[in-house]
Amino acid sequence: MTDNEKKILFGLGLLGIGVLLFMSRKKLSDLATSALDDANDLLFRAALSANAKPYADIVKRVAAEQSRDPLLLAALVDREDPWWDPNIVSGDGGHGLGQITSDTAWIASSAWWDPYTNLTKAAEMLGVELDFFNSKFPDDPTLATQYALAAYNRGRTRVWASAQRGEPPDTGTTNNYATGVWSIYDRLAGTFQAGLGQV
Repeated sequence: MTDNEKKILFGLGLLGIGVLLFMSRKKLSDLATSALDDANDLLFRAALSANAKPYADIVKRVAAEQSRDPLLLAALVDREDPWWDPNIVSGDGGHGLGQITSDTAWIASSAWWDPYTNLTKAAEMLGVELDFFNSKFPDDPTLATQYALAAYNRGRTRVWASAQRGEPPDTGTTNNYATGVWSIYDRLAGTFQAGLGQV
């Protein structure tokens, strides 16, 4: 590189610094927020299983609309259907990504095979359980979440009755359902946090 080229690059660098210095704080904040959002998006995608990655945008959109944790929603689907097949109907009548079984009227009247529609319903159903159990266990959000996950699988009435008897969340669930989802969530969250530490 010639001395002249070095001077030009140095001048452009100074110009860039000058532009940044004269940008308003708001613009700098927006620029930083955008960079963080992009980094978080990459880390979120990296944390997901290979089968979940094609649905990353839908999971994030639904989670944002429902004010829920996108990693928890992804963990729920990973437990329900690790292949992330939106057209799946299980032997017990679970429909789509969220394996919706209990709301037969919704299944009959909705495009349950559409990933956005199905994940929205799953997030709504899980959200109702999270709200209920968080109100019952306000000092232990982890336990509340595990009971909510169990209720997604087994139904609130039975899970709440078990909770009142002091039984653990997985009492009566299919193959320790709550523990399974929580284990996946813990792995996804750990991968996400490890990525944050490297940024």
